[in-house]
Amino acid sequence: SDILLDGFYEPIVQDPIRKSGKGGGLAIFINKRVCSPENIENFVPYQNSETVYHTSGEFQFVKIHNCKGLNKTKVLVNIYRSPSENVDKFIDALDDVLRSLDRHKSKQTLLTGDLNIDLIKFSNDCHCQNLISVFEKYGLVQLVSRPTRVMATLR
Repeated sequence: SDILLDGFYEPIVQDPIRKSGKGGGLAIFINKRVCSPENIENFVPYQNSETVYHTSGEFQFVKIHNCKGLNKTKVLVNIYRSPSENVDKFIDALDDVLRSLDRHKSKQTLLTGDLNIDLIKFSNDCHCQNLISVFEKYGLVQLVSRPTRVMATLR
């Protein structure tokens, strides 16, 4: 891999779904102190990988079994939504993805990524409200409380 970080395993890379060749793709870096390499598992939680998930956003899934010190399995979900993709379709796809993860609800789940939805506009933006509603439906809590980037063009 071209991207290596000291103290981390080689990244788990998922190729971009966009055919344009412009951007996309996901990567998860796991610190070597978290687990041994044989306890890292790529997986797909839904049966049909040609579904709406791949047209509305990019989703990557990794399980870490027997995390050091916890002896529990963690589920990592890495997500990217291009600002040009339809927000409503993305939120529907996210809802489907989280529903498919329901069988893993006894495991701790960490959802990360760039959804390109400005949550600061929550009080007057239905997309923000719908996203938070989906998170709440599955017991997920938004931890970032301030903008991670401030731009005039942020949607």
